[in-house]
Amino acid sequence: MAVYAKAARGEDEPSALAGLGLIEDGEGLTQALQAKSWLAGSLAGLGGALDMADLARDPFGKLLSWGLAWVIEHFSPLKDWLNDLTGNPGEVRAFSQTWSSIGGSLNENSAVLARAVNEDMDGAEGVTIAAYRSHQTDMSRHIGMVGGLSEGMATSLLGVSVAVQVVHDLVRDRISDTVSSLAKYTVMEFLSLGALTPFIIEDVASQVLHSATVLRGHIKDLFHSGHALGQLADGAKNVLTKFKNALANHSGAGVRKAAGQADDAAPALANALGRGKSFNPPPPKPLVPGGSVERRALHNGGRRGNGAYADYHFDRKGNFLGVETVHSGRNVARRRLGGSADVAERKLYRDMNKGSVSPLKDPVTGQIYHYQAGHRVNSHLIDPARHRILNSEYDPATVFGGKHADAAPHVEQMRQSIADPSNPAHDWESAYKQLDPDGREIVSKLEMKETNLNLTSHEKHMNHPDLYQKYERSITRDLPEDSWVHTYMQETGSIHGRPETIVTHVDSIVSEGLEELCSSRSFSNVERGLEAMQ
Repeated sequence: MAVYAKAARGEDEPSALAGLGLIEDGEGLTQALQAKSWLAGSLAGLGGALDMADLARDPFGKLLSWGLAWVIEHFSPLKDWLNDLTGNPGEVRAFSQTWSSIGGSLNENSAVLARAVNEDMDGAEGVTIAAYRSHQTDMSRHIGMVGGLSEGMATSLLGVSVAVQVVHDLVRDRISDTVSSLAKYTVMEFLSLGALTPFIIEDVASQVLHSATVLRGHIKDLFHSGHALGQLADGAKNVLTKFKNALANHSGAGVRKAAGQADDAAPALANALGRGKSFNPPPPKPLVPGGSVERRALHNGGRRGNGAYADYHFDRKGNFLGVETVHSGRNVARRRLGGSADVAERKLYRDMNKGSVSPLKDPVTGQIYHYQAGHRVNSHLIDPARHRILNSEYDPATVFGGKHADAAPHVEQMRQSIADPSNPAHDWESAYKQLDPDGREIVSKLEMKETNLNLTSHEKHMNHPDLYQKYERSITRDLPEDSWVHTYMQETGSIHGRPETIVTHVDSIVSEGLEELCSSRSFSNVERGLEAMQ
């Protein structure tokens, strides 16, 4: 992604989210939601304050009414009919809690992003830096706005749950009061031998009419309150939809613009291919200030091939950001590369990262999610770690900032052993055994580092079929031999030592530059709330 980014924007150029008015709209809706102006006044302050007075005036009737209310509240189909009429306050409270959790998480992410921008950009200057800082700061503000809007929805739904509870209890109590009165009057009718019949009919009719009038007003106000809140919710939906669409245009490609690199690789590649010459890729450039890049040759690529490569990007602290590739259909192998070396690599990753590939469980539903060692660059495009290290283009003295330079002589010894016809060593394992103990330890550390470069933890179903069908297939199996693409895979967030979300983007490389082949897609790898299994 860094290689193909557009020229840096100046400080006076607005960000991709500017001009949409999302901050203003979102804050206005948040204030309206939290103010509860949508809630009808008649629903405030209602409750069971009259219960004790009723108990003193008519103890038998009130006790019977309470008993009937308990029956209505706890037994179907009576409670179901009541919930259908007035709503279920428990379900509304659950929705409120969900929105509250979403709002809290978004506000936390907004604060983390703001801190990260300040720390990463500390001491850095320049037009590109200013554009990057402006972009990420604006993104933080918008995420915070959505967090505030979510908490506004939580507050409003909590208010709705109270209103629903009030009306729910009023309807229940009116029904139970009426039924208890009928029971009491039945006894009076029996004892009076029918003499009180006119009085009973008139009193019951009066109670029913009064209850119906009161309840109709409250239910009507509850309906109007819900309608008013629904209009605010529609406004919130429009803000969220605009934000989602802005992010869709922003993911992957948006980060490329923020990086501020020159868009020179696509024309250089098209020009070289048009003249029948090999592609000489530009040198790798970090995605963020102070970051680093690890470049690896792809199958049939590199200096001895068509120049295809993969660039793995890290921030200044060594955290993985994403990987981009430039390759054609000629770089796609018919089968997974590496054979037994690929199997050994994935096993090594699982052994090194047991906490990252262990199953996770949803504590609510009980569903178990299984994880595996997944490739950042498809295994039809890049060799496993052992094959990459043995390749003559691989320089142990310079990879990973020279931190494994001491492995260079031992790797060279392994290469020579395999190349020597008189030496029985013919692969990694047999050549590795010929090293002295110190050499084996040094090479093992390099192998582990290289293994972690291209492998990460993928949820089983996210990895296949989702990621393969919607991303990898378009850049491997379905890619014509002479077609070139630029891909980018970004990892965001980290939960239980594995990426929370994976974002992908694919562009076709043509003579005019880049053309979007597959728009940015987001794949959820770890759902929030999952717990590690004991």
